[in-house]
Amino acid sequence: MAGSAEPMLLYGDSGLGNAEALDVGAMIDAPHARFGTEVLSPVREFDEESREYVTTGHKDQHVYHLILSAAPEDGKLTDGQWQAMATMVMDDLGFTEASGKRPAPWAAVNHGQGLSGQDHVHIVASLVRQDGTKVNPYKDFKTISAACARMEREHGLEVVAGREDKARLGSYTRAEVGKARREAREMDRTELERVVRRCAVTSAREDEFVRRVRHAGVLIRPRFAKGGEDTVVGYSVALRPPHKGMKAVWFGGGNLATDLRLPGVRAQLTVHTDEQAIDEWQAAARRQPVAYRGVEERAVKAEQIGKLSDHAKRWADYLESVDPANRGEWSRAAAYTSGALHSLADRIGDRDMHALAARIGRSAVPPKSAVPATGRVPHLTTFAVISAQSSRAINPTMAWAVLLGQLARTVEAFASANAAVGRAREAEGLRAQMRQTVTRVRESHPDAVMPEFAARAEEKMDTLRAEVSTASLWETRPAKDSARTPRSFGGGQRAAARPDAARRRRDDERSRG
Repeated sequence: MAGSAEPMLLYGDSGLGNAEALDVGAMIDAPHARFGTEVLSPVREFDEESREYVTTGHKDQHVYHLILSAAPEDGKLTDGQWQAMATMVMDDLGFTEASGKRPAPWAAVNHGQGLSGQDHVHIVASLVRQDGTKVNPYKDFKTISAACARMEREHGLEVVAGREDKARLGSYTRAEVGKARREAREMDRTELERVVRRCAVTSAREDEFVRRVRHAGVLIRPRFAKGGEDTVVGYSVALRPPHKGMKAVWFGGGNLATDLRLPGVRAQLTVHTDEQAIDEWQAAARRQPVAYRGVEERAVKAEQIGKLSDHAKRWADYLESVDPANRGEWSRAAAYTSGALHSLADRIGDRDMHALAARIGRSAVPPKSAVPATGRVPHLTTFAVISAQSSRAINPTMAWAVLLGQLARTVEAFASANAAVGRAREAEGLRAQMRQTVTRVRESHPDAVMPEFAARAEEKMDTLRAEVSTASLWETRPAKDSARTPRSFGGGQRAAARPDAARRRRDDERSRG
């Protein structure tokens, strides 16, 4: 046990039974009972009419509860370690004399190792100090995260992914988690990240990226530079509200993952910030139809499916040649891999492939110290485009049979790279995800792991591969299984003239004249 002066004086060297626990609780509650200081928090409930959370009142919240948990790999920690770490975090939060104010009573109790093997302690504290004033736990999540980083370093504990190397991983808010649990669905930000990654890797141009996001049913809006609408410096995305009158919840690209900020997306594209891109951004901002019809509306030749395994093999070969210490290169590779797998997973409707892609996507967030990747890289764009736009449906069993071996190589390459730079937990997480994926594939697509079926699938792919024309990737007709029928197939053919673009052309002609 650890805690403030009075609980430690009476029970610091002994275990707590029911009577002792009640006594410690009374000590913690004493300042609030003595001074009657009110510490209130809002009560928010979901309003069915407005489809939003509204504040309906306030409730007493004078008790602060915190759990510190070690990783299963850390085993059972000593009482001395927990006392030191609990005191450190309470000092940082301002509950102790270290704040320069009167302390607030608190106690930490070790509950031992849980079902998953995580040794942990519960900390309970009063938000009312010994003199009746309040403790202000402002930005406590940030303070606790910084304290945990010190604990991991000073006590040699497992480091949470992204903390040691300052990789900028997003964190979910309580409201997001609560909404997802209430609606029994994945969090909005998770779905949006998947869509944006998939659209980024399947696009060659910035205007194409904007259109792909919109065609996926996602709202996207630009952030223009001050003084006009001819320079885009950022963007945000949102899912369409399920009911009329509801407000969309917007997330900036950097709130999905820092590599999905606009500069990161542009780094994956061949062409950006041209006139067509500006036109598409302006159309998206005004909720107008797309300005152009591009290649994303065209069907890929069915025979191109046969090349999926070739692209996957070349990518796995490339990953095995990358220096494990080059975090910038690995981050870029993870972004491409995650987006391409999400594209194929969407087409075949496979949640296990989505989970594998999401796990790889975690490595796409580079640490602040990483040097940005430069030079040419074998993009997975063609793989992703074939997956998304093939005019022939892709059989899930065949896809797994042909790609499982290459995906295993790809995941092992990412795991080995993480292990080489000391990120053992992330490496094991990748391998565990791959093992789980193989197990699920065996259950849902048993033929896919049978050598005979895999051989037949490879033969079929070889036949398709032999039929591929080198003249063009595209069909001369729309995809048969496409829900939409594009009006034209030009790489940048205009969908409809808009007054603002026409006015800009007239102004240019006048200036030249």
